[in-house]
Amino acid sequence: MATKSAPTFPNSLSKAVASAADAQTTKLCNLITTYCGKGARAAVKSTGTTLTVVFKSNENGIVNTGFDVAFTAEPLPEEDGHWNSILTQYESLYNKIYEQLGATRTENKRLRLANQFTRAMGKFYNFGLKERTISGCTNFAGTGVSGDFVAPTFDETDICASLDSFFFAVTSYHDAYACLDGLDVWAKQKQLRPIRIKNVIRKQRRRLYNQKLTDFSCIATDGFIV
Repeated sequence: MATKSAPTFPNSLSKAVASAADAQTTKLCNLITTYCGKGARAAVKSTGTTLTVVFKSNENGIVNTGFDVAFTAEPLPEEDGHWNSILTQYESLYNKIYEQLGATRTENKRLRLANQFTRAMGKFYNFGLKERTISGCTNFAGTGVSGDFVAPTFDETDICASLDSFFFAVTSYHDAYACLDGLDVWAKQKQLRPIRIKNVIRKQRRRLYNQKLTDFSCIATDGFIV
């Protein structure tokens, strides 16, 4: 069966990866193994928290003691976990929509229809919800209460319920976290008014259910998003 990966969106949670440049050889010391030599080595997982790098000459003699790099685990902020759950729901839905359309649609058609869901996600991403999640906010788009976020749930046997859960999660994230501080929502940034954002979410839900993803017979009930 053909598979298709969901188009990705920028993720502000990506972490920088440190590298030691210009070193002819490296020595990686952790709780599992030690490597001394040139060239690539197989990937290895470790529970260690320190990377030790030493510099050596072509004759394999240590010419510099190098340095240690300590890795400290930090808990993921609550809002980051919530936003990641929305991204995961999008990816799971895209893949399942593409897969299930294979029973009734040609390859080109199923790809176009699945990408209609990506189009909706793109509109939601343009709300800047993650970027507008800031500490010290004084004017929230909604309640500003993190506990009001409703995490999405994915059921591969029920696309409609999973889609509804996705739309509701985006709405609840907006209400719980999106900040209006510094925005000119009454003139230059009218598209970020809370009522307009919710109208866009409703419109995209109706468009997908009634016009694009009709194979799933989802019903765009009124009053779903208030």
